[in-house]
Amino acid sequence: MSRSFRAETVKLVRRPASWLLLAITLVLSLIFTYVFPYASIAGGTAGPNADRTLPMLLPDRLVGNSLGGLPVFLGSIVLILGVLTVGGEYGWGTWKTVLSQGPSRLEVYAGKLLTLAAAIRALDTAPTAKTASTTTRAAAARAVSQT
Repeated sequence: MSRSFRAETVKLVRRPASWLLLAITLVLSLIFTYVFPYASIAGGTAGPNADRTLPMLLPDRLVGNSLGGLPVFLGSIVLILGVLTVGGEYGWGTWKTVLSQGPSRLEVYAGKLLTLAAAIRALDTAPTAKTASTTTRAAAARAVSQT
């Protein structure tokens, strides 16, 4: 099964659509973490929650904001990634070639499942890391400009 996992990982890493989905995930994460809270502040709406919008942009709320936006779009991105991984074999007609090389169907599907689990973990971790690095850079630039 480790050979099947390695083969599926190589296919997933070399596929440009996987990298495009990662880039889309990072962009959407930044939008849901910063743009939407900032738009609610810039809109100047007054109301009972108006005093809570500014603290949403502060670094201590980073993890909550970035994880709060993930359920909105990550499910559809994971679905697209799963379709690309499993459906690609059908679309390209490579099932006969894969299965004639020795692994059983269970091994092939287990390799695909483990690869998808690792990719989902990366898609879940990457946006938080990216927004944290963006916040750290912005805070460092602000600290340098104030000195």
